[in-house]
Amino acid sequence: MKNSKIQKLAKALRSFGPQPARAILAGEAIIKLDNKDLTFTSKKELLECIRSHSDQSVLMNNLKKWIITQLNTVSEKDLFSILNLLANYSLKEVFNALNYFLISFPNTSKAYYNDGSATGLDLLTTELADVRKDDKVLDPSSGINGAWLELLKNNPNQNMTVQELNEIDAEFAYLNTKILGATNCIVYQGDTLSDPKYTQNGNLQLFDKIVTFPPINARISKDAIIENRFNRFRYGDITYTKGESAFISNAISSLNQTGKAVIVVSDGPLFQGGKVASFRKFLVDHDLIETVIALPSSLLSYSIIPINILIINKNKTDSKGQIQFINANQNEWYQTDKHGKRILSTLGIQKIVELYHSRASVEGKSAIFANTDYKGTLGIKQYILPSEVQLDNSTYHINRSALQNLNTVQLQELVNIKRGYNVTRRNEDKKGRYLTAKVTDITTDHHINDSNLTRINIKTNAESYLIENNDILISTRGTIGKVAFVNNIRQCTVPNANLAILRVKSSKLNTVNMIWLMLYLASPLGQFMIQQVATGTAISTISTKDLGKIPIPVLPLEAQNKAVQQFQTVQAKLNAEKAALQKKIEANQEELYSSMNVTKVLRKENTEN
Repeated sequence: MKNSKIQKLAKALRSFGPQPARAILAGEAIIKLDNKDLTFTSKKELLECIRSHSDQSVLMNNLKKWIITQLNTVSEKDLFSILNLLANYSLKEVFNALNYFLISFPNTSKAYYNDGSATGLDLLTTELADVRKDDKVLDPSSGINGAWLELLKNNPNQNMTVQELNEIDAEFAYLNTKILGATNCIVYQGDTLSDPKYTQNGNLQLFDKIVTFPPINARISKDAIIENRFNRFRYGDITYTKGESAFISNAISSLNQTGKAVIVVSDGPLFQGGKVASFRKFLVDHDLIETVIALPSSLLSYSIIPINILIINKNKTDSKGQIQFINANQNEWYQTDKHGKRILSTLGIQKIVELYHSRASVEGKSAIFANTDYKGTLGIKQYILPSEVQLDNSTYHINRSALQNLNTVQLQELVNIKRGYNVTRRNEDKKGRYLTAKVTDITTDHHINDSNLTRINIKTNAESYLIENNDILISTRGTIGKVAFVNNIRQCTVPNANLAILRVKSSKLNTVNMIWLMLYLASPLGQFMIQQVATGTAISTISTKDLGKIPIPVLPLEAQNKAVQQFQTVQAKLNAEKAALQKKIEANQEELYSSMNVTKVLRKENTEN
């Protein structure tokens, strides 16, 4: 919306509200499509002109009915005022303004809303798809606009098929194709997963390219999975709660033998366990995954979650048996608007596309791995080490050589790991036998603040969940990586499920000092290692299995003990100095307040014992 003329129009339309504004622009577009230069003398005459538009398709007729219903809510005076302004706008300008309102005020659920044209995502995915002029292209979850529309802007004759679930969005998508003069584009309305419309002679049509942004984290119809029309869900078990896997499976089934799909997904399909993990492994084992591109958070206007581009290729001529990983979360490749939303820069799009086509390995940005090196996840952190990391508002540069040469053992070799108990409000009881510790009960000096722990009762055997002195607690969900050393438990305390208990193995008592281990986990390197195994989209989580894989430096117990003793001795001295300094600060304040006569009015209660 940098065009001042379009900005002026947008400002004038905002007073009408989102839906009437869309209807006004869509109505004007329909009138201009008939190449009629008309001056209307009444609203009735205007509505009749829209109703009699030459395109009598089902989608257009339904859209015309919606437009007329919306325009009937606008006064004739206000309507003619904005139409007189619109008379000075070309069809292309009306198209741009219409799509601005479609993006700014989405009609459908946010989970189904794609604003890729505003963030550069549409342009990036079309570049990655390598669409040729003679390619047959599909978007099975198109939305009002998207990469498919970007392709039609460049080539209105492109053989394009799109399907959209929401009825009004499908109608607007159809209008967009007509405004662009698309001559070879078909728009369908309906649920792609249960009823794909792109069929011919009873068979599913197959395409050269698929570029799509399926709904994120959407649940899908159980019936669609059970019926499994055209056997599209043959690549592994699909669950109705993990809809993105179903859309990926549908895309693969809709490709021809040399086809390629560029699919925008959340982190979920890349790391989730259960049926999603088995589905993912099938794709790796059958060499269908060509590239995984990790994008940063805040690329979507409605969510801060990070997203990814998954490229499926049935014709991996130069990359057989390999998967390319690209970490596109590079600050210099994005711009940030005043609302904090990221926008792909021209440079960012260029760099990502160059890495994809060159298949170059670039430190911190891209790497190639054999399918046999698959680590059970497609999360980028498991394959590309960043060149720097942000921890506690500080930037740390990573010495890769030093990290690779570090002598370590896995955490699970030293300790037993158990997740805490799933405490709910039902467990709370003021007379409860147990106390429960939460993440918020961990103090900044890595202890448990037991002054205000909640009392609970647990019907099942709680003994295995009780924490003991010399344990370590670590947060594994939400605010991950908070650690505490347990050294003064006076009552039976159970950590909740967002915490994990680390307890030294009996065989390792002479190998590890648990205070040293806790301090290491709290250190920048320990926190970096914890981040590397964390997964999640909206909420970061760490499984006990992944937690056990965290590398711990090998150091003799004597050296650990010495380091802990030295640290605690100095820390105790510093704490005493800090307390003394704090008293001086307070005394200085009291002197000031006394000079103001504050202390005569307000007497501070002495809380010291």
